[in-house]
Amino acid sequence: AYEIPKRDWSSDVCSSDLYILTRIDFGDQPPLSFGFTDAQARLDYDVTQRHALSINYLDGSSASDRTRFHDKLGVNSVATSAFRFTHFNLGSRYTPGQRLLVSSHLSWSLENGHAINRDDTQLSDQHYYEVTARSDFSVIWSPKQTIEFGGQARRNRQHGLTRQFVYTPLLESAGDRFDDSATTGGGYLQDSYWLVAGTVQDRKSTRLNSSHV
Repeated sequence: AYEIPKRDWSSDVCSSDLYILTRIDFGDQPPLSFGFTDAQARLDYDVTQRHALSINYLDGSSASDRTRFHDKLGVNSVATSAFRFTHFNLGSRYTPGQRLLVSSHLSWSLENGHAINRDDTQLSDQHYYEVTARSDFSVIWSPKQTIEFGGQARRNRQHGLTRQFVYTPLLESAGDRFDDSATTGGGYLQDSYWLVAGTVQDRKSTRLNSSHV
């Protein structure tokens, strides 16, 4: 019969918490109700004795509400708003042999936020995401020499709108939409040599970076 191999794993989870401030005063401006939640989790898993994985997760959100003071709000004042941030990271640490170590990470982040005025018109609506992949290699070439190299690639994008009302002399809406993205990458190579073991070190390195917008 086939026996499922044993694996070592551990986890850590922080439960979500809700904080509500029922009233925040801003002098002559209408107060607001504000609340936010957050949660995070981590999982470590040993695939084999030479390969370990880790997963990190973080999530947080917040919101505000001033609808109770609808009649006191200006047309450019925020009545309700919300924001959320999410981050995910997958890590890998692999040692195929005594002379080689490979570390890799893949991360993803997302941000969303919006604000609405007393007339249910969006004053702001913004979205941002970022994906990053990175790998690092460390090779023990000899007892006195270590070679390290690796690279990273990143892709991000931000898009949304902002809106403001102005009198000209009639009330007009002036809006601005945006959509930007960029891709960046880079790599490095480093050669470390100990002239005298553990004391004098000679290190040479080179780096290359590129970007596209």
